[in-house]
Amino acid sequence: MKPVPLVPGEVDLRGLPWMRLDTSRLLDSDLFALSNGAEFKAAVSLWCKSWTQQPAASLPMDDRILAHLSGAGATWKRLKAMALRGWVECEDGRLYHPVVAEQALLAWDERLSYRADKEAAAERKQRERIERAKIFEALAAAGHKPKWNTPMGELRDLLAQVTDLSRVTGGDESQGQLCDVTDQSPAKRGTGRDGTGFLEASARSP
Repeated sequence: MKPVPLVPGEVDLRGLPWMRLDTSRLLDSDLFALSNGAEFKAAVSLWCKSWTQQPAASLPMDDRILAHLSGAGATWKRLKAMALRGWVECEDGRLYHPVVAEQALLAWDERLSYRADKEAAAERKQRERIERAKIFEALAAAGHKPKWNTPMGELRDLLAQVTDLSRVTGGDESQGQLCDVTDQSPAKRGTGRDGTGFLEASARSP
């Protein structure tokens, strides 16, 4: 009975131009010890070509294609046994190499993690754009026009100040702006040490 594929069908590493190579493991392998130059070249070529097959780390069971992928051409039949050392045929009819499959699964996990991080960053950026637009709209309604490239933290601080001032003035920021320290009428005279009072201080908040 043939084993199940060593790599799930959705594992696609196309576009990834590199693959891990455990050099110590390779140099200690039977392939390195037993193969001649042409056989070793064909074997390594098949590892590399399998990286961008789908699923990754697999090869088709077709000698014509394998002869092409290995670079062996007409000499494929003579090199085949050693070049395919370690490969196993699975129930989907494709060849898989356990070591290449192991590295492909690690690379696939990293690719999925990278995609998830990228999508999360895009979502955060989109939320920030929406928040930024709303802050600019609220500040404009209160008579403030910050520069377009004002950092987000400064915009939030400014909005908080405007919101606090609006609470003090009963929802109308302009009421606080009408109060002036030169106006000493009894109804508006402050009780603070500097004689200005709460409304005047609030009106001069940034």
